[in-house]
Amino acid sequence: MNIITAKNIKKSYFSKSKRETEVLNDLSFKIKQSEFLAIMGASGVGKSTLLHILGGLDSFDEGKIEFSIDNQIYEINSLNSNEIADFRNKHIGFVFQFHHLLPEFSAIENVMIPALIAGKSSSEARREAQYLLEKVGTFHRAAHKPSELSGGEQQRVAIARALINKPSIILADEPTGNLDGSNAEAVLNLLLEIRKEYKQTLIIATHSAEIAKNAERLCIMREGKIF
Repeated sequence: MNIITAKNIKKSYFSKSKRETEVLNDLSFKIKQSEFLAIMGASGVGKSTLLHILGGLDSFDEGKIEFSIDNQIYEINSLNSNEIADFRNKHIGFVFQFHHLLPEFSAIENVMIPALIAGKSSSEARREAQYLLEKVGTFHRAAHKPSELSGGEQQRVAIARALINKPSIILADEPTGNLDGSNAEAVLNLLLEIRKEYKQTLIIATHSAEIAKNAERLCIMREGKIF
């Protein structure tokens, strides 16, 4: 069963001079439930834009994107901004190259935030955040702020945060791109382990041949399309 179906997606940006730059050009693809898909392509080809669109962080100009989750169809371009935010919080987990942890909060507080937004009590959110920090191997750093964590630890906390609401889909944009070799390998192994355990759909935009090698399906982006 397909969890994501995208049809004829077009996306352009306009500069201050109103010059148009086409990023996605009549792009169509399908992704199966629980599939691990890697997307490769040159820098600037539109990989990040595509992930942001799939996660409802960016809009698109034309086309249609449908999600089939728990026997319900979500057509993302028909949702308003509040509905998109609710859908994203419940069903999508993001892992970025730069962790985007909030600097004023501790590791466990960063992990708790999506659960609190979803309406869980503070005690329930904290309990689940503790479990996930143990899962990713950073529970001993729970009280530390992001600036006090190493790059690998920050990314592990970001993965825990992405998992807190048990999303059906994990979108990862160059998740190992800012890490050294050993930390990159550890983060990849962690993503693979978690995806297998939770049977999640995992979509990674990457330049890493190691990630591509582990994917079930590899797509190449060029000229605004997926091949």
